[in-house]
Amino acid sequence: MKRNIAILMALGFTMLLLLAGIFASEGLFPTDLIKVFKPRGSLCPVSNSTYSFCFIKDGKAHYFEISGWVTPNETMMENLLKKPHVYRFGGLIFFLAVKTNLDWRSYSVAASCKVGELYKNCFYGHIDFAIPVKDATILIPFTLGEIWESYKIVREHYLNASNIRLKFYVYKFLEVTQLVKIGKICLEPSDYDPYELDIYVEYPPPNFHIDIKNVTYLGFEEGWYQFNITLHLLGDVGMYAYYEFNEFGQKETLSEEMLPIYLLTVEESLTGHELWFVETINETHNLYAIPTTAGSLFGISYRQGGGGFKDVWSEPQHEYLGSYLVSGNYFWIVIDVYSEYLTNNTLVFVTPWETFQYNLPA
Repeated sequence: MKRNIAILMALGFTMLLLLAGIFASEGLFPTDLIKVFKPRGSLCPVSNSTYSFCFIKDGKAHYFEISGWVTPNETMMENLLKKPHVYRFGGLIFFLAVKTNLDWRSYSVAASCKVGELYKNCFYGHIDFAIPVKDATILIPFTLGEIWESYKIVREHYLNASNIRLKFYVYKFLEVTQLVKIGKICLEPSDYDPYELDIYVEYPPPNFHIDIKNVTYLGFEEGWYQFNITLHLLGDVGMYAYYEFNEFGQKETLSEEMLPIYLLTVEESLTGHELWFVETINETHNLYAIPTTAGSLFGISYRQGGGGFKDVWSEPQHEYLGSYLVSGNYFWIVIDVYSEYLTNNTLVFVTPWETFQYNLPA
């Protein structure tokens, strides 16, 4: 009799585990039960945790894991430039390591920051140019989003954010009809595409900054002041830039890419450019932080040159592909500033991390 009871109990427990595995695989259990009955063994290379999940369906594992931001090295930077038909990456670049066997419904990743009551793009991810590593892991490149045009938004919202929201688009691998939450991950069926499943992840932003190390006055010509500004790139970041060559094969100009470096100026009005507004000075004047890529229309440009980058060439045809910089290195750019942007012969550059004031020599 006792033997029969033991057999029945074992069979009952086995059925419970089987049912739990089925429900967990279909995303019908809440987070805590998914963790309790998480699939085990060689089928699942990742577990259900804060930034990962694995579901078993029809004997196949469907998994996804964010491993973290990766500081780009020279090999990564060169490999991305050498990809055929590569998107022209310019300015700062970041790499996110993702391990998955899911099929992408879209090759873009939206990375958003909370600004007031809304989410705005702080980075753009490009899965179609991801660098494969090993064990189904890829390094997805990200570039700066629209919020970086505004010093104030970055300073007040991005720097204070503990997380950003990543959104991935994959083919639906589970028949879910409502939100499923696992750690910091939410799975939600698309409202517009019956074949799409959206993956939202609350994840820490990349840790990086740019230090202004030195500003040197180069001269004045036809209403323009010229400065050489030396910068130090630090953290989980790299940078791409592109030179144009003259008829003698010499570097002539440098591409102006978005950098979080701004020039403070006091203006009566910059109509239509509220994004650059910082604060009100008095009844008639406001303080603005203008990006260095605003161009000659607003008197701040750095196409005239720069250096510190490593060039990449495609051989044997010797085709110039671009130039890059890895974290920890210095680079410099030559900035032209229109005379009206200097106040009392003083130039004030700001980044989200520091302020640098330069006084012109008497």
